[in-house]
Amino acid sequence: MRIGGFSLAEAAARNGFTEGAAKVSVHRSMKTLSASVKTDED
Repeated sequence: MRIGGFSLAEAAARNGFTEGAAKVSVHRSMKTLSASVKTDED
């Protein structure tokens, strides 16, 4: 995965996160984004 042209490990290091914390943050962000763009399937 690349974030802003950096690998996940590079992006984490540049922002003071561990790689694991960065993965969790990306996962949670994608989940929230996905939920916000889903349409109702009634």
